[in-house]
Amino acid sequence: MRTGGAWGGLLLLALGAGPASASPVPPVQPAVLVAPPPVQVGPDPEAPVAWVQPVPELRRVVVGLHWDQGRRQLCPRRPVRCAALERLLPRATADRDGAALAEQLDLLGAEVSLWIGPDTAELLLDVPADGLDEGLALLAALRDRPALARWDLRAHRRAGRAALGPTMAEDPAQLRDHVYAQHWAPAEAPAVARRAAWWGPSRGALRRLQRRLAARPAALVAGGATSLPALVSAAEAAGLLADTPPSRPPPPRPAAARRGPPGPRVVAVDVPDTGAPVWICVGVGAAAVDGGTAPALLESVLWAPSTGRVDAELRERRGWTYGTEAGHHLEGDQLRHWMQLQVPAAAAAPAVGAVSAALAALAAGGPRPEEAAAAAAALRASANRQRGTAAGAHQQAWEQWRLHRSSADDHAARAQVLAAPAASIQAAAARWHQPDSPVLWIVVGPRAALEAPLATLPLPVSWWHWRRGGLRPQRR
Repeated sequence: MRTGGAWGGLLLLALGAGPASASPVPPVQPAVLVAPPPVQVGPDPEAPVAWVQPVPELRRVVVGLHWDQGRRQLCPRRPVRCAALERLLPRATADRDGAALAEQLDLLGAEVSLWIGPDTAELLLDVPADGLDEGLALLAALRDRPALARWDLRAHRRAGRAALGPTMAEDPAQLRDHVYAQHWAPAEAPAVARRAAWWGPSRGALRRLQRRLAARPAALVAGGATSLPALVSAAEAAGLLADTPPSRPPPPRPAAARRGPPGPRVVAVDVPDTGAPVWICVGVGAAAVDGGTAPALLESVLWAPSTGRVDAELRERRGWTYGTEAGHHLEGDQLRHWMQLQVPAAAAAPAVGAVSAALAALAAGGPRPEEAAAAAAALRASANRQRGTAAGAHQQAWEQWRLHRSSADDHAARAQVLAAPAASIQAAAARWHQPDSPVLWIVVGPRAALEAPLATLPLPVSWWHWRRGGLRPQRR
């Protein structure tokens, strides 16, 4: 390896640069929250059919058909039908089998999916901008002429029986999710406890459900490299727009939040002792007052990898967990915050106490200045990045359709919270730390190892187990 000549010259230049090269490095400036482009609504503002946030510099478009009905309206007693339609409808059309559709999507560089939520449903397309016309034609074919093939339905039934059958009692992650959904919103609970869940819906039932959904006018919501006139023109050519304007879900009520489970309390699920770590999950509900900005700040202070208070305590100092996951979502007029982690059985009760103590400390004294500044900077950067993607632009347009909230109002509310991040974080923690707050702790592990430690917590504890195809109270 050669080491002379140029390297020596560079070293002499560096050594002889003098005092000018030793000037202090300027501090890193925090990111500025950038206002999103306005959402275009039309073509008739009085009876709109499309909501679009155009971002011309992007190369992709995310566009969706959005309905104001979901599982509560479409499948109130048999949610397995909605689950089956979610999986089967995007797989094939009447004139394209699964292989042909997969090849077309691959050549187009596109993805399609169906999601049926508690009160809304969406058929989504993510496609390059120059393939929008072909993608919308494909979306129309999936909506109106899905194959719903018998062999796909049989495969779905087999997969459901395998996932929700005998192994359910030994799958802590599935049990955790089932308890969370079952106690917070029964319409969101996985359909596992009834005979229909084991054998699946009939093809005729899925056909009727698909026709019912397709017959209802859907809003066209898009974001990315398109505009309102271009999208409406392409959608009309594909036959996606009906004569009747679509309905919109009612806006969230500004009154007090819909109550969740009475709390705080612990729901523990007994599973066989395999030596695996214990799952701990907590869900907290509160009235939605700021669109989720303050909860995002609170999550950063509590759960940020390595630096968040809980992660630093449980992972870095005590070595109990590999890390925590957290998030929040708006459901109706209630904002739900959730967290989950895995710890050894002996650490389950102390971990619950440590998380509760961290939340109580923030509610009482607020964050440190450096914590608030870091959380605010991270949220500003995240919001700016999200608006630079087609998926983020679609999300902004969807929120205006779903929540009756303009992008300008959303930006103003976010800027107001970020102007005083410490106070916002403390207020969010205080809302979730009231004595009667709906706080649900879920612990999944062997009762023999956990019953005594959990009994030391100042919380009521109820034990459940998987029996006869469902979660049921357990008695000694």
